[in-house]
Amino acid sequence: MQNLPSPKDVAKFLNTGTQTCISCYVEKPLMEQFWHRDAETDNGFQAACKTCRNDQAKHARTQRADDMCDEVFGVLLDNLVTHTKQAKARSAIPHIAEVWEEAMDIVGGAPGMAQMMVAEFIQSKPGSRQREKIMGFFLSMGMKASDTAATDKSLDQMTDRELQTQLDQSALRIIDVKGRSA
Repeated sequence: MQNLPSPKDVAKFLNTGTQTCISCYVEKPLMEQFWHRDAETDNGFQAACKTCRNDQAKHARTQRADDMCDEVFGVLLDNLVTHTKQAKARSAIPHIAEVWEEAMDIVGGAPGMAQMMVAEFIQSKPGSRQREKIMGFFLSMGMKASDTAATDKSLDQMTDRELQTQLDQSALRIIDVKGRSA
């Protein structure tokens, strides 16, 4: 097995200096292979190496996705609880489709929800924490809807006729709301 040259030896050979990363504390040659450029620093390179900056950016993307999911989930849960309380006062328990309809309206309806979630899902790696979080989001919403008695029947328990009736009623409500707002 060959001994690899140290970063200092590489820098000396290439006639470049070295710099220690402020994140991982590894000394590396001052080359674009190891550092991003930064015109505002004395040596022209960033203080954190490319590997650390890439890791930081990846973590930031994941954190933003987690924060977005948590925020949307919180709003959806608040709306679900409010909707359930209002429905119980009317003694009419909404179907899960109504609950999802309200949830999707927050993010621009079905197209907005689908676009947001599918984009995040596709961009994340298979088996990643981000994908698990997105799937957990959907499962949690379904479980919360059931726990708060926001559902009358699940979709798999409905007959085709009951489902069609629910969809027709939902469409009429949407038409009625849009007609009033026009």
